[in-house]
Amino acid sequence: MKDTLINLLPFALGSAISPVMLTGSVLILSSKISPVKKAIGFAFGSAAALVAIAIMIFLLSAKAGQLKIGSHQSTGQDILHVAAGLLLIYFAIKTAIKKPKTPSSNQAKKHKRGLAAFILLGIILMGTNISTLALYFPASAVISKSGLNSLQKTLSMAFMMIFSLIPVFLPLLLVIILGKHSDKLLGSLNRSVTKYGSYVMGGLFGIFGIYLFVKGILAFL
Repeated sequence: MKDTLINLLPFALGSAISPVMLTGSVLILSSKISPVKKAIGFAFGSAAALVAIAIMIFLLSAKAGQLKIGSHQSTGQDILHVAAGLLLIYFAIKTAIKKPKTPSSNQAKKHKRGLAAFILLGIILMGTNISTLALYFPASAVISKSGLNSLQKTLSMAFMMIFSLIPVFLPLLLVIILGKHSDKLLGSLNRSVTKYGSYVMGGLFGIFGIYLFVKGILAFL
């Protein structure tokens, strides 16, 4: 299992760099009415969406791994590698050309009707956070091919999810632990990720994309 977690680590780190989710969490925590309660709802919705989508991707990857392509020894997972590689290369180019959109303060202010609104906001933002979710295709392939038992595979996927949820839970934990003293730290963190996060994401997507694409193509040769 140790080797599997090491192989997952690059994808996990890439999924943890999400300006969209971080900015959404910070904006919610900056509200004047029950910010922690709202942020907890947002975190719950984000986690629920991530778990549901990750499970679907994992099941798709596992089923694809059972397919044989013609007389080749390559499998459906090799097709997923090629597809995920092309998708990540696309995101790398898109990120280099245009910075990803982040939630505005107006978007956060629209959701003042209660906890359910922020749970829904978390589901929507995470469910449409394609740059993070795309990394679950190659990660699921790694887990499927690892030969681990069901419990170990579940723990490996949980390892990936924990990293993906860092942008959501980190600001919340800082506010709970530091209280008002967290304001400056959250501001600096948000500015840094917003300013440099797109460049880091673009670089990681490019590296992962080329690696997966070449790996998938070589399996057919």
